[in-house]
Parts: sequence; C-alpha cells; structure tokens
Amino acid sequence: MQHINESASNPPVIIFLTDFGSSDHYGGVLKGVVASICPSARIVDLSHEVKPYRTLEAAYLLWASYKFFPKHSIFVCIVDPGVGSGRKILLARSGSYSFLAPDNGLLDLVRSEAEIDECFEVKTQGSSFVFSPVSSTFQGRDVFAPVAAYLANGVAPGEFGPVHTLSRLDSPFVTSTKKLSGCVIHCDRFGNMVTNIKNDVFDVLRAIRIKRSLIVQKVKYYAEGKKNTLSLIRGSSGLVEIIMREGNASRKLKTEPETGFTIEWQ
Repeated sequence: MQHINESASNPPVIIFLTDFGSSDHYGGVLKGVVASICPSARIVDLSHEVKPYRTLEAAYLLWASYKFFPKHSIFVCIVDPGVGSGRKILLARSGSYSFLAPDNGLLDLVRSEAEIDECFEVKTQGSSFVFSPVSSTFQGRDVFAPVAAYLANGVAPGEFGPVHTLSRLDSPFVTSTKKLSGCVIHCDRFGNMVTNIKNDVFDVLRAIRIKRSLIVQKVKYYAEGKKNTLSLIRGSSGLVEIIMREGNASRKLKTEPETGFTIEWQ
C-alpha cells in the first residue's frame, strides 16, 4: 500500500534519534525503509549515539533539538529497551511536529513544556502500514520507519491506531529553589554534564554537590574557567552545565546520565 506525497516542492523531513550506533546496519536499514516508501523525504540523523537504553538522555536530545527543524518534521525516536514487550508505540503531535516513540518516557521532556494536540497508539498487528510479521527485536525497521514514511506521504495520524490518553506529568526540570536535588541528563563528547536545572535559576544557584565534589565556581564562557577546575555555566540548551575548561568533567567525576546530585541555593 503506497501513499505518495504530492508536495515535492516541500519534501517532508524525517529525523532519526536512536541508540543503534554506527557500526551495525540498523540505522541504515531505517533509511532504506523510508526511501522505499517515501522517496521524496529528506532524512536527517539527529544522533544514533545515545548510550544504549538511556531514555532520559534521548529525551534531552529530542527536547533540545526539535524546535530548530522545519515545520511538519517527523521525529522517529528509538531508544527502546522494552522492544517486543507489551509497551506501546506512540504517535504524538504538537503544533506542526510529529513524534514517534515508545511509551517509556522518551517524550516526557518535550511534553512537559509543549502541548500535545493529539496522541495515538500505533497498531503493530493487522495494519497495512507496518511490515508483517513484526519482529520482536527490530521494530524500528518493521513499525517505526514505515509508519514515519507513510505519515510523510500524507496518511492521517488517526489511521495508524486508536487515540491514546497520556498520563499526567510532573515537570522533570528544576525551576525554583524549592527543589533540593537534580540529576545529570546528558554528558556530551567534551565531558560537559548537562543538568536538569533551568538557566532561569542560575543566579540564585550557590552550588551543586555531586558525589564528593562541591562545585561553586560560575563562569560565563568556557575559557573563563580554571583548568582542572569544575565550574557551572549556563548551557546553550537552556540548562545549567557542569564543565571543566579543556578537560572532561564527566570523566573526572566518573558520572553518567541519571547521576543524581544535591543543590544549594543562595
């Protein structure tokens, strides 16, 4: 069943975010599926290097990135430790953006700040929009990629499955001095540690205590910090980061996403 997008002058953009890495064939196969069903689509790799199974890290990368893409972009988010189980696959729409993701918290950061206009549970059995039989280990190929391609071809979201009601969600961000703890949600390749503290409260942030380190120094830009000294900085995504000038803060502290810390306020 092929649905062809007639808007060749404005081809849809499909963005992949996965923990598949680049050494295996998985990410390439996703692109092959999309190219077979919606050859006009532009395909973008946001990242295939999410640490395996780290849904919070994927949630951050999606939240920090999606608004910089064209309207009507389709985000295919596959960090899915529950693949093949009874977990749901969701198709959510917010404004002009569409998101395909497992129902495992991957969309939580986006939906904590963006209104979800509609959400559907994608049918994985008896649907003409998925491959059959659906693999219990590679549903990115059999469900996520073909559904994204048909969506790009103009199939209405409600055709993929029934309406799904999302549960109530507390903010995952630290936005006031009432919260006394937080966590690292991403460590980039430079070792900068992105926290869940909003930049809005940077001025009243006195210190972060993580493991045995108390970090009190604040800087405006990376080079302002002292070498081999941990510092706090307003990050470009709108979240406070723990950094070390020309060093690797994450390696120094032996931390990874989801490492917790306590907060001291002025």
